Amino acid sequence: MPIFMKLSEEKRLNIITNTCKMIVKCELVGGSFMILDTPSRLLAICNGLGAKDSSIRIPAKIWGTSILESTLIHDYMYEVGSTWSDKLFADKTFKTNMYMQIDKACKGVWYKPVKLMKWRANLYYQLVVKLGQKAFDQKVFPMNSNGVNV
Repeated sequence: MPIFMKLSEEKRLNIITNTCKMIVKCELVGGSFMILDTPSRLLAICNGLGAKDSSIRIPAKIWGTSILESTLIHDYMYEVGSTWSDKLFADKTFKTNMYMQIDKACKGVWYKPVKLMKWRANLYYQLVVKLGQKAFDQKVFPMNSNGVNV
């Protein structure tokens, strides 16, 4: 279970609300319809880093810089997307948002390893491109228990 899901509902809602504020302020891109959705639906959709059923714990910070908001937008975009291009756009937006969060956190801070942080963000992006395929396909092309598209 992702670390985000282990937080209380109130804390998760506060983080989601903050993410929506960042979208409105244009500090993050994508997920613009997220600000119009209901809090209960957002809580159900957004789970943070990793698949809901995963036992792998993926850090929500890259050398002290939170990328959680980027993951929440990505989760939402996967939920509302219905085509292959929607998935590609969600993945690219995820990478862009991580880079934006890194740039903002590192502005004027000499000790943050920006290149290494972006390298790791790119690794997260590559993993989402490859491993997110299954999650997106299951949503767009649901299968029954025999593995046949419904």
